[in-house]
Amino acid sequence: MKTRELILHHALQLFNERGSDATTVRDVAQAVGISHGNLCYHFPNTDALIAALYHQLVEELNAEVEAAAARPAEAFSPSVALASLSASFRMLYTYRFLLLDFVRIMRRIPALRVHYRELTRLRRSQFLGILAQLVEGGWMHPPIYPGQFEDWVEQATLIGDFWIASGEILYEGAEADKISHYARLFATTLVPMLTQRGQEDMNVGRRD
Repeated sequence: MKTRELILHHALQLFNERGSDATTVRDVAQAVGISHGNLCYHFPNTDALIAALYHQLVEELNAEVEAAAARPAEAFSPSVALASLSASFRMLYTYRFLLLDFVRIMRRIPALRVHYRELTRLRRSQFLGILAQLVEGGWMHPPIYPGQFEDWVEQATLIGDFWIASGEILYEGAEADKISHYARLFATTLVPMLTQRGQEDMNVGRRD
């Protein structure tokens, strides 16, 4: 790895283990095996490290969402959406400190708060497009009231942003099953909107 990549790799590990408030740039420098001054040449403080990791996660998520949204309606189904969802949840868990420390980070780094609000508007448009694809493909019913899909997107955003906090406190299953457990819970929010064909494609009720 290049020095910058190595720094971010170790910073991510430490932030996940200790939290962003309890980790200093000196901690990261020691983990990388470089001097404090050398690290500060790349990242002057922990806020810079946090911001870099935030944008790194966003880039990875953007690639996943854009790949899903780019599929033609005939090649898109609830099971395809679920696979993309599971991949996104794995990415989020890799950067879990961002969601565990979410409110503090957004208060601490105003530029990220502004970016996140803009990103949420973009995601809303992308998710509405994905729902439209599912309707077009016969996998999902059209909305039964004006704004139903918009309401679902807001609900999905809440779950997507805060499932890791719930898992940290309430989840009692095996650690290896945590991501799939919460991805399945997220997927169940789609079930009432799916046609019979869509429910069969997503194997509704299966828990493996």
